[in-house]
Amino acid sequence: MTQDSNSSQNSNQYNFLIYLFVAVFSIVIGVEVWGFFKYDNTKKDEIENSSNEIIQVDVLNGCGVSGVGQKMTDRLRDGGFDVVASGNYKNFLIEETFIIDRVGLDESAKNIASVLNLGNEKIIREINPGYFVSFSIVVGKDYKKQILKKE
Repeated sequence: MTQDSNSSQNSNQYNFLIYLFVAVFSIVIGVEVWGFFKYDNTKKDEIENSSNEIIQVDVLNGCGVSGVGQKMTDRLRDGGFDVVASGNYKNFLIEETFIIDRVGLDESAKNIASVLNLGNEKIIREINPGYFVSFSIVVGKDYKKQILKKE
């Protein structure tokens, strides 16, 4: 073989690998997009259509006060929510408690806000269909407002 035929063969192999990579990458992206829209439409409809659905949440301590997660868990359970996990938020600098809506259920988010004496402006939507709960409650330094029941 000559130098030109080796170069041509290497170029063809390189082009084949690029085409193969693009094809596989396109399939993976297509599957992910399809899965996102399929989840977004079917899972959300299933949850919203079930009026007796138990809303699962996790509680994240964002203020650093020891025991606040358990107090918030008790408050949420008294309000009819299923707290399945608790832990620490990424930092302890949170001034005001807020809710992260992971699935786009506006009415359920508003119900949580009402139980916790929070305004609806404290609901942040971060859709994440892979997350294990529908909502996360990040407890801030104002936690006493949320753990006291409305009269």
